[in-house]
Amino acid sequence: MDNWFELYRTIVMPAHCDHYGHMNVRYYASFFDEAGWHMLAFAGISLSDLRARGLGTVVATLTIDFHHEIKAGQLVLIKGKFVRVGEKSFM
Repeated sequence: MDNWFELYRTIVMPAHCDHYGHMNVRYYASFFDEAGWHMLAFAGISLSDLRARGLGTVVATLTIDFHHEIKAGQLVLIKGKFVRVGEKSFM
């Protein structure tokens, strides 16, 4: 569980930016949501597997700490790892 996985990579487009030229908060959430599906894939779980078992997913908490602004033209790279795996949840 110490391995970091590359989950998502994109470039910030001007349409992703607010009137200050920084990437808008709503796109951070979107990018992390899309990256989350790759975490499941790394665990060998697909959406069709979940549905076949009558299961689904939910994001119970989303916390973002902003360290610096991201502007149009910059690369976004999201990495993640499993910190804890429980019976009904994972982090």
